[in-house]
Amino acid sequence: MNTRRVPGKGEPGSVADTVMSALRGRGPAVVDGRLNTVQAFVFGHLLPASAAARIAERTLRKATLGN
Repeated sequence: MNTRRVPGKGEPGSVADTVMSALRGRGPAVVDGRLNTVQAFVFGHLLPASAAARIAERTLRKATLGN
Protein backbone atom coordinates (compact mmCIF):
# COMPACT_ATOMS: atom_id res chain seq x y z
CA MET A 1 0.00 0.00 0.00
CA ASN A 2 1.28 3.44 -0.94
CA THR A 3 1.37 5.62 2.18
CA ARG A 4 3.17 8.71 0.85
CA ARG A 5 1.45 12.06 1.37
CA VAL A 6 0.22 13.72 -1.80
CA PRO A 7 -0.14 17.52 -1.83
CA GLY A 8 -3.77 18.57 -1.80
CA LYS A 9 -5.07 15.27 -0.47
CA GLY A 10 -7.57 15.43 2.35
CA GLU A 11 -6.90 14.11 5.80
CA PRO A 12 -8.31 10.62 6.39
CA GLY A 13 -10.68 11.85 9.11
CA SER A 14 -12.13 14.54 6.84
CA VAL A 15 -12.67 12.06 4.02
CA ALA A 16 -14.32 9.61 6.44
CA ASP A 17 -16.65 12.35 7.72
CA THR A 18 -17.65 13.16 4.14
CA VAL A 19 -18.37 9.50 3.42
CA MET A 20 -20.45 9.12 6.56
CA SER A 21 -22.45 12.24 5.65
CA ALA A 22 -23.05 10.81 2.18
CA LEU A 23 -24.36 7.59 3.68
CA ARG A 24 -26.97 9.67 5.50
CA GLY A 25 -28.47 10.68 2.14
CA ARG A 26 -26.81 13.88 0.88
CA GLY A 27 -27.13 12.75 -2.72
CA PRO A 28 -26.18 10.19 -5.34
CA ALA A 29 -22.49 11.22 -5.40
CA VAL A 30 -20.10 12.90 -3.02
CA VAL A 31 -16.77 14.66 -3.52
CA ASP A 32 -14.48 15.60 -0.63
CA GLY A 33 -12.69 18.94 -0.65
CA ARG A 34 -13.05 22.18 -2.58
CA LEU A 35 -10.42 21.46 -5.22
CA ASN A 36 -11.89 18.02 -5.90
CA THR A 37 -15.37 19.56 -6.15
CA VAL A 38 -14.17 22.09 -8.72
CA GLN A 39 -12.34 19.39 -10.68
CA ALA A 40 -15.42 17.15 -10.67
CA PHE A 41 -17.54 20.01 -12.00
CA VAL A 42 -15.07 20.91 -14.75
CA PHE A 43 -14.56 17.30 -15.81
CA GLY A 44 -18.27 16.50 -15.66
CA HIS A 45 -19.77 19.66 -17.16
CA LEU A 46 -17.29 21.87 -18.98
CA LEU A 47 -14.84 19.56 -20.76
CA PRO A 48 -15.79 17.21 -23.57
CA ALA A 49 -15.70 13.59 -22.40
CA SER A 50 -12.78 12.79 -24.72
CA ALA A 51 -10.63 15.58 -23.22
CA ALA A 52 -11.53 14.57 -19.68
CA ALA A 53 -10.61 10.94 -20.47
CA ARG A 54 -7.21 11.95 -21.92
CA ILE A 55 -6.38 14.11 -18.91
CA ALA A 56 -7.47 11.41 -16.47
CA GLU A 57 -5.45 8.77 -18.32
CA ARG A 58 -2.32 10.95 -18.30
CA THR A 59 -2.73 11.76 -14.60
CA LEU A 60 -3.32 8.13 -13.58
CA ARG A 61 -0.45 6.91 -15.72
CA LYS A 62 1.93 9.37 -14.01
CA ALA A 63 0.62 8.41 -10.57
CA THR A 64 0.96 4.67 -11.11
CA LEU A 65 4.06 4.43 -13.27
CA GLY A 66 5.93 7.48 -12.00
CA ASN A 67 6.53 8.80 -15.53
